[in-house]
Amino acid sequence: MDQGSNVLNEEEQKTPAFWKVAQLFVVPASIVIVCLGFYALFKFMSGNETTPEQLLDLIKTSGGHSRKIYLHEFANNMLQLSQSRESNPEIIKNLALKTGQLIEEFIKSKEDKKDDIYILILSLGLMREQGSRDLLVHILSDFPDPDIQMITLDSLGAIKDASLEATFRKYVIHENPDVRRHAVFNLASLELENNTDELIRVMSDDDSAIVRINAALGLAYFHKNEAALEYLCNVLDSRRLSEILGIKDSSQWAFVENAILNIMEAIYVSKKGSCLDSLQKLVDDPSIPSNIRNQAVRLINLKKKEYGGTKGN
Repeated sequence: MDQGSNVLNEEEQKTPAFWKVAQLFVVPASIVIVCLGFYALFKFMSGNETTPEQLLDLIKTSGGHSRKIYLHEFANNMLQLSQSRESNPEIIKNLALKTGQLIEEFIKSKEDKKDDIYILILSLGLMREQGSRDLLVHILSDFPDPDIQMITLDSLGAIKDASLEATFRKYVIHENPDVRRHAVFNLASLELENNTDELIRVMSDDDSAIVRINAALGLAYFHKNEAALEYLCNVLDSRRLSEILGIKDSSQWAFVENAILNIMEAIYVSKKGSCLDSLQKLVDDPSIPSNIRNQAVRLINLKKKEYGGTKGN
């Protein structure tokens, strides 16, 4: 997913895109886009309607390419279900239970089914049901694989349930920085005022640069926090950001590019007339790829239009 460019276009609405665009470097939402493509292809080829329950059975019993197609159709079903106001709670509860059982079975399988597990975990979050929430918390605690924990945290974040605050706080101090960065962003996404001090602590004191930046992104994106915005403005420099993130190989530039686009996204949604000087440095730096410089120009113009050219660091 192009993280930031869709929101920074002048003709875009002021409401930010799906909140996960600001999640650093792993965007499970992109799976949904792939799901839609596979789903459309599958529907075109088969012309058949298959219920979610049947799809779970097919996912369990099939393999290879066929299982991928059934997984993508199931995820699309859950995406549509999450947007429907006519969902049957009992049906969703049963689907959540069956999905959770299949996830556990896949995790324990000797076959590498991580991609399949990710889609099923994402689908559980899209159900937005108490049973699915409880199953995800169970998966988070019972399966210590960092990759599974990261996507499970994101799936829980999609539920937007304030009762998950303690769960996210627990993983904010996890030993793995990748797990921490997902936990801290999803904690911020709950938009609970009592979490501000903890988020600021992480932004200031965590020993991982990625975690500190993700804490700042969450604070700026969801809490419109001035200290976080200032922090992001100060690191909005390709050389400094590369140094902070420990990027020494030019082949890893995409890593830095994603970070810059995410920071610009957070600056945009914060609705503050600041960071113009930092953005202008991006525009003036010939070593910065043109796509980033163009986004910076658009954002500067938007800021000037909305805030009368107010400058800030």
